[in-house]
Amino acid sequence: MTRVANEERYRSIVESQSELICRYDPDFRLTYVNEAFARYAGRPARELVGVDLRDFVPEGTRDSLTAAIRSLSPEHASRITEHPALQKDGSIGWQEWVDTAFFDSAGNPVEYQAVGRDITERRDLEEKLREREERLELALTGTELGVWDWHIQEDMVHYDERWGRMLGYEPEELAPVYETFRQLVHPDDYERAARHLMDHIEGRNPRYEEEIRMRTRDGAWKWILTKGRVMERDSLGQAVRAAGTQRDITAWKEAQEARRRSEEYLRAMMEHIPDGLAVADQEGNLVFVNSGFYRFLGYTEEEVFGKPARDFVAPGEIEQLRDRMQDIFAGRDVPAARYHLLRKDGSTIPIESRARRFTLDGKPTMLAIFRDLRPQDEAERL
Repeated sequence: MTRVANEERYRSIVESQSELICRYDPDFRLTYVNEAFARYAGRPARELVGVDLRDFVPEGTRDSLTAAIRSLSPEHASRITEHPALQKDGSIGWQEWVDTAFFDSAGNPVEYQAVGRDITERRDLEEKLREREERLELALTGTELGVWDWHIQEDMVHYDERWGRMLGYEPEELAPVYETFRQLVHPDDYERAARHLMDHIEGRNPRYEEEIRMRTRDGAWKWILTKGRVMERDSLGQAVRAAGTQRDITAWKEAQEARRRSEEYLRAMMEHIPDGLAVADQEGNLVFVNSGFYRFLGYTEEEVFGKPARDFVAPGEIEQLRDRMQDIFAGRDVPAARYHLLRKDGSTIPIESRARRFTLDGKPTMLAIFRDLRPQDEAERL
């Protein structure tokens, strides 16, 4: 495929994306926007070239956005940000952006590329859920929640019965001071937890939430989810009182770790089976292949991941593959099929493929296992 054809294909892919995609220079002047960005802005793409990207965010956000972009460096060339954004109807929504900087040999930025999406609905939902969660968690009726109430300036902390008994202590065994909490937190977790708590108390973070290990009365460690917020400040803005809850999440953490080990075990098995294995989404793009696939075809992971499965099948068999995938995603049973896979060097390999549909992350997905038929074909020729 020629360079021009590749560029046209790339542009076609970019223009078809629902995400907002743009490029801009070090002065934040737009040099390219895709159609999704143009629709969001309510103007033709050609009219947006040369416009300052920061015109699309509220004035109060522009300085922080500028600082965030200019903090990118050759060592840290990308970052993800969420910030308010001006909608074309004049309202303010929220967007999430992944900005990537490109530098010259002297380390100076020459261009930026960004991919964004609207997250207004998600942020509104998160805020509603957060408010609801706070009302529920700070109520003293949850039997599985321990409650703490800290009068900061006097360093007096009320730990309720559930808080202590969650760790095996009776209320009278716990001194009503912050030091009690400090002594019970795992040394490897305390510095992080204390720093984040102070960030919230001093107003740098809107809420406090940490997963920490805490020592029980018998010396074991439990995983605890602790949450809280400042409930009262004085006339100078200093925190006077904070309150929150804690929950025993040990079983959840252990299940999470067991799942991680299980996934590692499953991945190790898939990587070491002699047959090739590939997983494709409903659009036909490869989302996973094992080492057998790379071994057969000679590609690297970067050359395969996210690419259409049809790119690796002999041209004369692409239509057969397409029809077969349609049947699989429609839930129909399909027999084993013979294909010729394209190797990176241009040669082909005859394989037998068996495939079936399954669900991954709630989405229909296809799993295909294929066997190299070269040894069989050679044996039949003898």
